[in-house]
Amino acid sequence: MQRSLSLDSFFSSKKSHLLHQKNVYPALQDQHRRESSNKRVLFKCSPPEKLNFKCSKAQLTISVGQPQHEGKLFLATLMAVNANFDSVVLMIDDSIQARTLAILALHDPLQLKTDSLEYWIQKAIRLGDDWLKRNEKFCQQLTIPYEIVRWSSWVNTQKFNAAVKFSTFKFIVNDSFNKAINDVAKEFIDRHEKRYGMLSPSLHKKAKNYCIDYLIEECGVMMHLWPTLNCQYEIYPTGRNKAMDVAYELWIKNTYPRLLTSISLKFKREKISPQEKSDKKESVVSLLHPHSSFKL
Repeated sequence: MQRSLSLDSFFSSKKSHLLHQKNVYPALQDQHRRESSNKRVLFKCSPPEKLNFKCSKAQLTISVGQPQHEGKLFLATLMAVNANFDSVVLMIDDSIQARTLAILALHDPLQLKTDSLEYWIQKAIRLGDDWLKRNEKFCQQLTIPYEIVRWSSWVNTQKFNAAVKFSTFKFIVNDSFNKAINDVAKEFIDRHEKRYGMLSPSLHKKAKNYCIDYLIEECGVMMHLWPTLNCQYEIYPTGRNKAMDVAYELWIKNTYPRLLTSISLKFKREKISPQEKSDKKESVVSLLHPHSSFKL
């Protein structure tokens, strides 16, 4: 799965682990500001499309836990958006990651007794709180108008419940949407088990159901709540997964033809001088110290 269920990246990104250490954050922020100038963020779209950016509002969707949404890569992305768009909404996907945490917990015998989705929702919201604290100073470097919207601010509202109900209904009655969701869920579970180990048949089924529920919620919010933000473009490093693509084509494109065009990103390293390389090496050495990995 390209963009969904992304908190497992916490387990593989040592760079993101560093950002959880409060005592190195100020120094890391200065380092990331310097390094972001060595990262060029390219919008993957046609030149004519890019001409529309300057008079457009963008939605920058942020999956809490993705390394692309931490440190220098996130700052470089922000600066690219700042230079190209008229305004931006930072869409913080926090509470939706609850099912990701629940899937990861299936591999931990000590966590298997924690079967309450509400427990994982609250944990995901706290992770969102932590993300905002780590990245607030980066966001404040934007000079264009910006707004921060958290996924959790919509949960349990009438519009949110209607969105999930609509998406669930379409999953049941629309073969294309049903197949897309099942395909993306299978792809994620296969990759997940290859990485963390096989689950028992009962836990495998539970994990797949978590994936399906995640995708139904994600697509429902995209169809019914994202358009209320009135953003012409939606930016995410890897673009949309297949389920979101199908939902967009069937139920968004014709209703909101000028909203939520998907833009993915390419990160390109710029050449730096020998002196900059030396400075960067010294700064990294001075900042490294023993640190603990993120754990559930």
